[in-house]
Amino acid sequence: MRHPHAKPHHHTVVVPALCWGRDRSEFYAVTDIVSPDGIHFRSATTPLVDEELTCNIRHIGAVETRVVSIGDHAFVVRLLAKQQAVASVARELRLLSEQQEATAPVRVHPRVTPLETDVTVELADGRIVPARLLNVSASGVAFTLDVQIAIGAPITIGRTAARVARHFEHGIGAVFDRAFAPQAIDQHITL
Repeated sequence: MRHPHAKPHHHTVVVPALCWGRDRSEFYAVTDIVSPDGIHFRSATTPLVDEELTCNIRHIGAVETRVVSIGDHAFVVRLLAKQQAVASVARELRLLSEQQEATAPVRVHPRVTPLETDVTVELADGRIVPARLLNVSASGVAFTLDVQIAIGAPITIGRTAARVARHFEHGIGAVFDRAFAPQAIDQHITL
């Protein structure tokens, strides 16, 4: 699904990242769009323009970046690397975008159906709505609820921070801001 404001050569890709700088403690962000402008992130923490950050992006690894613009709970970075390395990261992010757009989602971790499926979801505006878990993996969750939430939106499922990664009929798939250890995922999991 293309981001509602995406332009040609702009690819929506939602994967978590852990970012930090010399004078800043680590914080979580989620990629939003990769474009010729750079990598767009959403985060509760907004760094400063020209700040250098290390961003460890899931499936990509750690990359050195410079913040080129900021917005409301958003920022854009450019890679501080040789052109060949920049092209390689951009190619990997485009491939991830294509995989996320495919009808069959790519599964990184096995899924389980928890015994307790009733959960609450806190939205960015503070509303708390009931939801029903469909399945959980170390990296994310699928659930049903009666509220529309935009892709990339931050949410809290139970006590677990996440970002909406995809929509499907009557439900939502979200990626956790911090993945669980795979061995922690079983039918008794409580988010």
